[in-house]
Amino acid sequence: EVAQTSMFTRVLDRAALKGLNTESFVLAFLDETGREGMFKWMEGDFSTEVAADTLEGVYVKATAVSATLGAWVRQGQPVLSNFGGSPDANSAAAAAAATAMAALLGKVIIGPGTHLFTTATISVPFLFMDGASVTVNSPNTLTLASRIESPRHHIFRGTALVALQFPGGS
Repeated sequence: EVAQTSMFTRVLDRAALKGLNTESFVLAFLDETGREGMFKWMEGDFSTEVAADTLEGVYVKATAVSATLGAWVRQGQPVLSNFGGSPDANSAAAAAAATAMAALLGKVIIGPGTHLFTTATISVPFLFMDGASVTVNSPNTLTLASRIESPRHHIFRGTALVALQFPGGS
C-alpha cells in the first residue's frame, strides 16, 4: 500500500497516512480521490486542530502518536474537496467541516467543478476558484452570510434558493 523513497512516500488513503512511521517519513503525498495533496509530519501540539478537523481535510492524526506530539498537516491551500466535497454527492457536510476549520484557515475555498449542496448556512468568507460553482436544488436553501469572492462567471446553479446575507445590513 505504501511506495517509499527515503523520507518521502505516497499513500493511497488517509488510513495509510495515519499508519506511517513518523520517524521514517516526514512527507507523504495522499492519492485519495478528491483529497489529493502533500502532507508534512509536524511536531507540536495539534490536538485542537485535529479535534476541529473532523473530516481530516488539513490535519490528520497519526495512529501511533498523540496529537499533542504532532500531526500530518496538509501543505498548500485546502479546498472543499479536501474535506470530502464532491460534484457527485452532497457537499454540505464537507462545507460544515470546512466552515469549522475556517477559524484556522480564514475562508472556505470551492475548487473547480460544480459542487452539490442541500440546505446549509455558511457564515465565513467563501472563495470560488476559477471554474467553481455550487448547485442547490429545491426544496433546499443555501445561505451565505459572509463575504463571497469569485471570478466573473456563474457560481450558483439549480432550482433552489440561494440567500445572501450581509453582516451589519441588508
